[in-house]
Amino acid sequence: MSERPEQGEVDAAAFFRESMTEHEFMSAIIAHAVARGWGEPIDRRMTKKEKAEKLRPYHVTISKKGAAGFPDLVMVRNGRQVIAELKREKGGRTSVAQRKWLDELYAVQLAIIAELCGVAGCAVLCNRHTEIARRLFGVYEWKPSSWPEIEAVLA
Repeated sequence: MSERPEQGEVDAAAFFRESMTEHEFMSAIIAHAVARGWGEPIDRRMTKKEKAEKLRPYHVTISKKGAAGFPDLVMVRNGRQVIAELKREKGGRTSVAQRKWLDELYAVQLAIIAELCGVAGCAVLCNRHTEIARRLFGVYEWKPSSWPEIEAVLA
């Protein structure tokens, strides 16, 4: 049996990834993250106050009061932080404001690497410290096709 769809057949996983909205993608990541301890589960029987007291992945909502371009998700667990900008599979583009935020957050990650290693330019030379920095302060740009990476990061 072939793993690839025959001509004319649709690869269901690819179709799902390509048709998934950013909101659906974010909801899937949050559910996956909470199931792996990146937040406390809530249920509809809880009061509004009980729900508000739970630590959950933070997702930026569209708001005129917020900082333009701030990444979509911020999650913390056991001394680790994951910051992710999410995009649809097709047509998802990073805005200028989003790029500025991501560039500054990557700069923090590079500063952590340099501090861990104690050597200027370490980010280019030292894979060990790069992995430590990404594990502790990960900054990501994810699309639905990034799901294997998402699973690995949130494991």
